[in-house]
Amino acid sequence: MTKLLFILGMLCVTSVMTSPAWAQESRTPLGVQRPMPASPSARPTPAPAETPAQVVARAVAAHGAQWATGQIQSSVAAGRLTYFANGAPAATFDVTLLRKGDRQIQRIIKQQNAIVREGSDGSKHWLSAGGFSSPATRHVLDFLESQTVRSMQTLFRYQARAATLRDRGAAGNARVLETEDTGGRKTSYFIDTTTATITKLEFVTGQSKDPFSGRILPDVERYLFSDFRRVQGLLTPFKIERYINGLKAEEMQFTSVSYNASLKDDVFHP
Repeated sequence: MTKLLFILGMLCVTSVMTSPAWAQESRTPLGVQRPMPASPSARPTPAPAETPAQVVARAVAAHGAQWATGQIQSSVAAGRLTYFANGAPAATFDVTLLRKGDRQIQRIIKQQNAIVREGSDGSKHWLSAGGFSSPATRHVLDFLESQTVRSMQTLFRYQARAATLRDRGAAGNARVLETEDTGGRKTSYFIDTTTATITKLEFVTGQSKDPFSGRILPDVERYLFSDFRRVQGLLTPFKIERYINGLKAEEMQFTSVSYNASLKDDVFHP
């Protein structure tokens, strides 16, 4: 009998614990009382994401408002250029990089036996060495574009250039924005979510067949920016690394940079 009473008691307890809320209601002098469901814990409302225009505005503030106002007309940078092969440094030379506006550029590479010049006057792109000159080849042209019409400074003035701005979401700790200019060139910029600095830009230059898989893959140029320093109030990357299809091709490490230097247009001819 004692064992039977114990079992019946346990069944009653179990019934109360597992019965639905309406079965647990009780009558009181004030009427039928029903247990109230526990209120969920309050969740903070996530802050709305910045618009692409707001992200650019923060980047301009971080790098220097002079970029957006067009006050910076030219620059001269000097340092060392290292070429890479199979992921390892292959050769290093002194380099000078001259820029004027957003289309004129010349890179002077002081090699052992000759001075190599890569440049553009805004319409013609060229390569010269040893007194000979020819139109810029694909990889030279890609580099020239990365420093002119695809540079981070052109992002700051995307509205003045009538470029379309798109949000490409997040990649690690960076917000990715894409611009498409009136010529159809698309460039992606990676902007650090904390510092608002542009740490990388990349663009597709074409496509080719992968020799191992046989698949057609996009050819991608990628530039990484680091070693930021303040020069004349402007946050400036003193280190630029270049990757072609994921392989490191070259690295420029500057020792000096100056802005609004006096550069004549004839400097940007072969």
